[in-house]
Amino acid sequence: MGEPFQLKKNNGVAYLSYPPWDEKKIVGHGFSTRQGGESRGPFASLNLGTRGGDNPFLVRNNRQKFLAIWEKEIKQLVYGEQIHGIETAAIGKTDAFTEKHEYPGVDALITAEKDVVLGGFCADCLLVFFLEPEIPVIGLAHAGWRGTCGGILEKVVFSMQENYGARPENLQILFSPSIKVGCYEVGDEVLEYFKCTPNKEAVVLQKDKKTSRVFLDIPETNRNVLVRTGVDPSHITSSNYCTHCYPDLFYSFRGAGGTLTGSMMGIIYLT
Repeated sequence: MGEPFQLKKNNGVAYLSYPPWDEKKIVGHGFSTRQGGESRGPFASLNLGTRGGDNPFLVRNNRQKFLAIWEKEIKQLVYGEQIHGIETAAIGKTDAFTEKHEYPGVDALITAEKDVVLGGFCADCLLVFFLEPEIPVIGLAHAGWRGTCGGILEKVVFSMQENYGARPENLQILFSPSIKVGCYEVGDEVLEYFKCTPNKEAVVLQKDKKTSRVFLDIPETNRNVLVRTGVDPSHITSSNYCTHCYPDLFYSFRGAGGTLTGSMMGIIYLT
């Protein structure tokens, strides 16, 4: 199967979008690459995250340039603190258009407000875009290994049901580029954590018989979590890009050897 996301360029900024969602025009959305920004060194060039130590002024310029593709402004952007947890927040108009854009203590956001741009950041972790087109309501979740195995996507589905009456079988879901199973070796800490997670039956691991090394499949594990909540498997679309294998396109924490690197950003908003 080919790559479902389309690579586009606007004013020098390279980004990915999903053509079927572009055609329906219910949502605006995009996932950035590392190409087309102002950052330098290990952050070159379209770094959209602030935690790695990049110049905040350059990050802000990069964000403005990325959001301008959709004629959006930084004041409309809301994103979670991303603490590798499983908490979700429903965002209303009063949460946007403020000086503080980071929503504390959460890794996923949902909203039915048209003026709100949901954002999320990653550099190997998975970003998951949610759309319930009949209401409509949207969501964006950050899923690292802790959030994945803790069931953050399950929490998003339940929160969309509770807050907006979303039906799991109606949800359309996109998985961003992320680190793929062949590049994501995990150690004893992760394996011990999996034994205690309520989603341990959903976890997909691959073991190299020769070396006994163990690898985690984050997209497939999250797919299993979603299907268990009632999401139609045919409504889940996953990028084939591995962030570790395409250093010209993506930042990768693993690819940088755990040292300084930038972050991609995903956005979604109701049109």
